[in-house]
Amino acid sequence: MMANAISDAVLVLVCVLLSWRLWPGQAGIRWALASMAAAAVLGTLKFAGVGVLAGPHAFFSMVATVGAVPLLAASFYWPDGLVATHPRAAALMLIVTAAIAVLLVAVSGLPASVTDALLSVPAAVALLQIGVAVTRRGSRGQQAGALLLLLAFACTLLPVAQWPHVSVQGLHYFLAAGLWLLCAPLADRLLFAPTRTKS
Repeated sequence: MMANAISDAVLVLVCVLLSWRLWPGQAGIRWALASMAAAAVLGTLKFAGVGVLAGPHAFFSMVATVGAVPLLAASFYWPDGLVATHPRAAALMLIVTAAIAVLLVAVSGLPASVTDALLSVPAAVALLQIGVAVTRRGSRGQQAGALLLLLAFACTLLPVAQWPHVSVQGLHYFLAAGLWLLCAPLADRLLFAPTRTKS
């Protein structure tokens, strides 16, 4: 379990660093990263032994899946769009998608396996959308990042009982590396990189 906590902590570090370094106008990406960081913080504590956080971790992970990943995709596909540039619009998208997901789980009466599959659809579509966006106008590194995000999603499809390390730690590490490659070129300045000057 401690290895899972370490991998989640790496994801927290990447999300926080990228969010801190991004331009304030890149609100959609920053909110998406913040949502993923919140889930990863709770996951780090849960895997470190704070079992009471299992419920909150599951909820925030759901929000990251159905809200943060589509928000990230919208911000890359429509970089000048409302949810990409305005904090309130980005936050509203997260809230609305989370509310829809909660309603689906609470009132649908469907088996957990069915609701899990339905909730994974927005993330799958969003990741393909990110891939299209960076293929059109992204760098090679960003394209590699999009591929790593797809690998992270693939890890969520693996049965935890049979693939405990790959399904959890693979998700965290692929997600952290993919986000770094995808978002780092957009940052104002990053560690070990020259500071961008404003003209």
